[in-house]
Amino acid sequence: FPENYSARPSRRNATHDVFQLNNVMYGPDLEVDETQPGFDTTSSVPATDSGISVSGASDEFPYADLATIDRMVNSPGWKVPVEPGQELERLLKACLELARSEQDDENEACQKFYQDTLSNSFHKVLTDSAVNSWTPEIQGYIFDNSVLLVKLMAMKMRSENMALLRLMAIVFNPTSKFHHYNASQPSKTVPPSSQIPGADIFARPTDFRVPKGWLVDLINNFGSDGGFQNLLDQFKAFADPSLELVSTYLKPFGLCIDLLTSSCVQTYLVPCTLIVTSYVSALTNEQLKKETKVETRNDTLSGLIQTLKMILHRAPQDKKQLVQSVEILHLDLLLKLIKTSSFNGKMNALNELNRIITPFLFNRRQNQDSDSITSEDLGCWLKDQKILNVVFTDYLHLPQYVEKLDKTLKFLIHEDKLTTADIDLIWDAQIDKHEAIVKNIHDLLAKLAWVLNPTLR
Repeated sequence: FPENYSARPSRRNATHDVFQLNNVMYGPDLEVDETQPGFDTTSSVPATDSGISVSGASDEFPYADLATIDRMVNSPGWKVPVEPGQELERLLKACLELARSEQDDENEACQKFYQDTLSNSFHKVLTDSAVNSWTPEIQGYIFDNSVLLVKLMAMKMRSENMALLRLMAIVFNPTSKFHHYNASQPSKTVPPSSQIPGADIFARPTDFRVPKGWLVDLINNFGSDGGFQNLLDQFKAFADPSLELVSTYLKPFGLCIDLLTSSCVQTYLVPCTLIVTSYVSALTNEQLKKETKVETRNDTLSGLIQTLKMILHRAPQDKKQLVQSVEILHLDLLLKLIKTSSFNGKMNALNELNRIITPFLFNRRQNQDSDSITSEDLGCWLKDQKILNVVFTDYLHLPQYVEKLDKTLKFLIHEDKLTTADIDLIWDAQIDKHEAIVKNIHDLLAKLAWVLNPTLR
């Protein structure tokens, strides 16, 4: 067999025997046949012989390499060619050249690589359970290819390429299999005992016992190649972005936020969050309904809010004010959805409101950190917004809807915010109404009777 440094899954038989040959993992149930499609029978080709290099003048796309890696990655016994000079590196360098000359968006094969093969390749080498079985050489080659990838991502931050943005969330995820396995690797950009000022770098290890040095280096490479500046420029240029696009842009940095320097967060990410909150708060009812029309989009709103909070928890200035403003914004958006949405939209918004309320019910004020809103803040918001007047208007004939109101009412009771006037409002909602509404309201009040304060105001 030729020497071949490729990442591939480990295969095991009933006795879990696995053997390693030339840094490639094979298993007894995987037939090693050099004639099979996707099995690399050639020796490594140096980058200089491929006609493509990062600094070269060639803008030819290696179509044959794309066809080869596509077969290799998508075969049952997949293999990702990560060795220097192999297909993945050559394709990444070709894409970098095309991106520099702004020709990659016009190249159909390059776009196919972005949308499919590139994401598939890195998803396998960064998240597959076989990561733990690969040799140090293979781990290093994966990191080297990742450096090329973040260089490409930094360049493409203004292209709104969803496939690359989603892939970036995998590359920058500290809990991925690859970064978890290599967490003890030291950083080259921020060596141990170095005294590099935070303003000169974008990320640094937070614990030199587990430095996550390779991830730190990838983030610093991304920043050095202009990635963070391009991110901020893109947010400043946004006209009418979807919530999904904004959330996908910010998610990678929420995941790795603990490694980012305060200077990086304050200079690049806090301005992005302020742009987002200003945009989201100005959404009309119709725009918000459109953005959250299906359940997955409603999850996008929740995910975006969580990412904003993760980033702002690291804000060096005005942290508490910024975090609480995002949490109140979230509540205001949910109220808009409850008021204006269809049944499914209301149910999704009530589910999200209940998710916010639940920690307070079971642990009350102790569950929140000092930067978040308190249960008192939440109780006051519910009363100020007259939430009961909003939710006790329609769909009361549906038991699944009325059941969603139980948690809000119990929270108001726990916070001593429920009054006799509120009980009258609930009771009036069933007077002279259909028997289904009468039954649902009676059942709700019967459950509340066990926790009602006998001295309601």
